[in-house]
Amino acid sequence: MNFYSQLRANQHYNNELEQVIFRTYHKLASEATSSNRPGMLLGNIQSGKTRAFIGVIGVAFDRDYDLAIVLTKSSNALLKQTCQRLMSEFHNPIENDQARVYDIMKLPNRIRKYERNQKLMLVVKKETKNLDRLHELFFETHPELKDKRILFIDDEADYASVSYHHNQASNITELRVISSKLDQLRKGLSYSSYLQVTATPYSLYLQPEDRTVHEQKSYLPIRPAFTEIVPIHDQYVGSKTYFDSELSNTLFWPVNEQEIEVLKKQDRRRVKETTLLTAGNVKGLRHAFINFITAAAVRWEQQRHANERWKKYSFLIHTDRGKKAHEWQADVVIKMEEQFRQLMHGDELAFQKIVQESYEHVIQSTTRFKLPLSTCTSV
Repeated sequence: MNFYSQLRANQHYNNELEQVIFRTYHKLASEATSSNRPGMLLGNIQSGKTRAFIGVIGVAFDRDYDLAIVLTKSSNALLKQTCQRLMSEFHNPIENDQARVYDIMKLPNRIRKYERNQKLMLVVKKETKNLDRLHELFFETHPELKDKRILFIDDEADYASVSYHHNQASNITELRVISSKLDQLRKGLSYSSYLQVTATPYSLYLQPEDRTVHEQKSYLPIRPAFTEIVPIHDQYVGSKTYFDSELSNTLFWPVNEQEIEVLKKQDRRRVKETTLLTAGNVKGLRHAFINFITAAAVRWEQQRHANERWKKYSFLIHTDRGKKAHEWQADVVIKMEEQFRQLMHGDELAFQKIVQESYEHVIQSTTRFKLPLSTCTSV
């Protein structure tokens, strides 16, 4: 079965992306990528990196690679998403018993021979238990697998290949454990290639040649042997659109450090429920929240005029990784919504003033992008 031709038929790869996919494969196959000199597939955020590395897997399966190991962040949601994406993209080969996709932690205790002879894709979180299970598979349960040609895909490579946590001691501990487990695994395999995929490669390129983690131990950094760049299409919207283009002043609203601090943890002395629509220390959040509501109303008006079904929209806020911060921010937004509803029913003039100010902000980007205009009254 030709894996790549089926992917291409479904994905409609353009010529530029196909060239990147094949160059990446040929470099992996011809260059001695190792634990500290892997290949690099670099692409902008949401630019199609997953689509590209799936293409590389397809070409590799057509050219005698037997097994692909996709390393993901330590996130159950991302692991599930990755498994679903691979099963969707390789649907036909899976249906024809040519390929299998497994979450390493849900892998059967033993894989039957007819399954081992198929192309295997294992999705593995970059955390200790997952890597231990992978090691067990290759060196205890099915040692014959270690002699197959294996392609590692390290998705979001800078997450576990180098430190990620804010706490430096935790950084070093996690880095040492995960890096050593990956190194140990790869050294025991007969033939493997390693491809890192990321949008944020800075910490990979700028690593020193080695680093001492304490007086007895050091680790070799994982640094790219070659780099291929995933092309972006002409409609791509990324950081340049928001910060460097002529449209940036209509799309970007700065939030000061004081507000970021206020939103980190619950403090009802600094953030009072009764002043959420006027307080200066949550101005950025309030601006974002009310603009979101106004923008959704504008889009609904545009959809109504076009006789389209109303679409649903979500408001995303992300300033901190901590669960407590998330809970506090959710509480603030819910209370802000309650205050906004009360204002709508209790003080129509004040409500209209807030909506008018928001409308004037939102309509700037609508005008610049030459979208159909809605009046403030209809909004």
